[in-house]
Amino acid sequence: MQFTLPKAGQVKLELFDLLGRKIATLKEGYQPAGTHATVLDNKSLPAGVYFVKLKAGDFSQVQKLILLK
Repeated sequence: MQFTLPKAGQVKLELFDLLGRKIATLKEGYQPAGTHATVLDNKSLPAGVYFVKLKAGDFSQVQKLILLK
């Protein structure tokens, strides 16, 4: 997964299932401005639909992720 930050700040990237339960925190902490990538270890996750939430300062975004095996 890849995301771009226009300015440096605290970031939290989390993975949720369809019921809204948090599955994992993928990245958390201070990140400099620029493009960042993180790897999702999906070996223990079943195929299905998930949501990834990015929170950076006042900005928050949710995207749908479909995991196929």
